[in-house]
Amino acid sequence: MKVSKGPYRQVSTGRKGICVIYDDTYQLQCWGFALTMSQLRHDTMTLQWDQISVGYNSLCGVTMDSEMICFGATSPDNILVA
Repeated sequence: MKVSKGPYRQVSTGRKGICVIYDDTYQLQCWGFALTMSQLRHDTMTLQWDQISVGYNSLCGVTMDSEMICFGATSPDNILVA
C-alpha cells in the first residue's frame, strides 16, 4: 500500500487500514478497509477533520465542526453507520 506524502496532522492505523489527516487541509485520506468504511458517507473526503481513529472493524472521527462520525461495527449487535 503506497501512502502519499505529508505533512500529516494525524495518522491512525487499524487491523486492515490506515487513515491520515493532512496538516494543511484537514482532509482525510484512507487506504485498505478503512477506505471502504469511509466511503459509506458521500462527503467524508471533503469534510475537515480534527481527529480520527481506526479500530479493528471501525473508524471514528471528529470533524472541525465537532461532529462525531463513525463507520463500521463495534460488535455484531452494535453497528455504527454515519
